[in-house]
Amino acid sequence: MTFSGGEPLIQSENLQELIELIKLKNLSILCYTGHTLQNIIRGKVHYAKSLLPMIDILIDGQYRREEKAFLPWLGSRNQKIHFLTDRYKKWESLVLKEGRREVEIVIGKENLAMTGFFDTEVWERLQRILCSGRSGGIKYD
Repeated sequence: MTFSGGEPLIQSENLQELIELIKLKNLSILCYTGHTLQNIIRGKVHYAKSLLPMIDILIDGQYRREEKAFLPWLGSRNQKIHFLTDRYKKWESLVLKEGRREVEIVIGKENLAMTGFFDTEVWERLQRILCSGRSGGIKYD
């Protein structure tokens, strides 16, 4: 489950109730915030420190258009990814590689869902391959 802006930590107390329910389903939590992890730890963001043990990945820092990044999950270079639990720690080196963006594709009986950061060229290529009925795999590096 991903929480993003506006600013999800504005409602930290209510967010905790929702996160507790989500964790009962063994789902993971990724949260974007314009606040820094240091300020949250110092208690400068009301009630947010109590959320940290339940958040698997925290991405902190305000988006800055002039510092645009080509990294998975990050919009700008000033933002930082914090793996707060061990659940996705193995991904740490992968998500910090510039230029590599990955997506998740879920194919159901009647639909296809693609999530993540991808460019329209990849999406159009995927559609062409799927609609043409060609066999073989889709290769993207």
